[in-house]
Amino acid sequence: KKYLEILQTLPAHRPFLIPVYKAYIALAEFDAKKADSIMDAALSEFSDNAGFLFETAQYHARKCEYEKAIAFYEQSWEKESNQKPRFTDALDGIATIYVIMNNVDKAIETYDRLIACLKSEWGYKDDDSAVIGVEGGELCHRFLGLLIAKQGIGELRSGILGLLLGAGQSLKTAKRLCHSARFQKNGTGRAI
Repeated sequence: KKYLEILQTLPAHRPFLIPVYKAYIALAEFDAKKADSIMDAALSEFSDNAGFLFETAQYHARKCEYEKAIAFYEQSWEKESNQKPRFTDALDGIATIYVIMNNVDKAIETYDRLIACLKSEWGYKDDDSAVIGVEGGELCHRFLGLLIAKQGIGELRSGILGLLLGAGQSLKTAKRLCHSARFQKNGTGRAI
């Protein structure tokens, strides 16, 4: 809390981040109701700020409130539609959540939007590493979806790293995907 007070005095601080940090402090103090109240109050002040909408999406994603997170990521993405080229973090967040929710088709659809942005707004070509990296992630998510549908979640952990590496992913990317991927089964999220 002391550092947050100092941050507010700095000329280059971003005011919309102050309530976000306060909400995270409240969560750390196990006061989710207070945290939600802080975010709700800040939304009335910063509802037109793409950065705040993105941080609100992050907040809800961390709380596993995935539908809310997706809605705020989409709002953030739309608010930046006149500021091109746009950063693709919001789309990446949406795609990741769809993977967590085991909705591989929506994840792939979102990755397609991300690739389209890289090409149209950033000028990347099909053979650029940024596009190849996203397409590789899309391929992994498609592959994961097929494995889950065929084998179920419980049996994936032991072989998934090798399968990702075999699908052409770098070791770093494969480990990140294995570590971060979570899926919904019977209403409970379980890490693979």
